[in-house]
Amino acid sequence: GKTQVTAAYAAWLAFFTDSQTILVVSNNKNGATEVMDRIRLVYDMLPKWMRPKLVIDNRQEMKFDNNSRIVSRAAAANSGRGLSVSFLICDELAFVDQKKQDDFWAAVYPTISTGGRTVVMSTPRGDTNKFYELWINANLKKNSFVPVMYKWDIDPERDEEWRRNMIANI
Repeated sequence: GKTQVTAAYAAWLAFFTDSQTILVVSNNKNGATEVMDRIRLVYDMLPKWMRPKLVIDNRQEMKFDNNSRIVSRAAAANSGRGLSVSFLICDELAFVDQKKQDDFWAAVYPTISTGGRTVVMSTPRGDTNKFYELWINANLKKNSFVPVMYKWDIDPERDEEWRRNMIANI
């Protein structure tokens, strides 16, 4: 649900606001493409009269006639280079190689620091990665991120029996 809501927001921003650059980054190319597929689904579900015209449409980029675009890439040191990013989506940041996380963040953060927005989503993975650092500092109010946690039991179809089964299966 988190990824779909974020994808819907990115779609809204690109479709109805001029000159936006949205960068979708995930731990690998397939993850970034999955988020793009969700954005494409939003596009396809809109009535034709409401859709902006697509100027570029491929697996890694959608560009619209309002000069907004959505670009997807795997997390790497050069993922955001050359882009002025209005909205950055980092999906599964904790699962990016630690060295790549630091290089990526050092390269991309300056592109959003002048007013761009960021959503960083991830399943936790230990306490020695950029996602953990951002999460802890957000909770301690040492950065400007707003921490939001979605626990397993937020889904009404998940109960203690579901939890026990998942733990047993893992």
